[in-house]
Amino acid sequence: MEMRAFPDDRPYRVTRKGEVKKTSWPGGTTSQLFILPGDADLGKRDFTFRASTASVDVEESTFTPFEGFDRIIMTIDNDLACPMTTGKRSP
Repeated sequence: MEMRAFPDDRPYRVTRKGEVKKTSWPGGTTSQLFILPGDADLGKRDFTFRASTASVDVEESTFTPFEGFDRIIMTIDNDLACPMTTGKRSP
């Protein structure tokens, strides 16, 4: 099943730098690159898919909870340690 998120039946859209929505979280800033459906609201958690980047500006912080969503978190330019529910830390 193909999902269309934008008008004119376009399957995608280009997000220009000036259109990126930035919000603060306790550890830094997040920049939303894509959200589906296109009119979804992050605060309402009414999206099915979201892609974003984030800066982490502090040594230690708590990630914003997104219960009911699968998250993939990866680092672009630094090491990142995330404690797991088992208490183990991943490199």
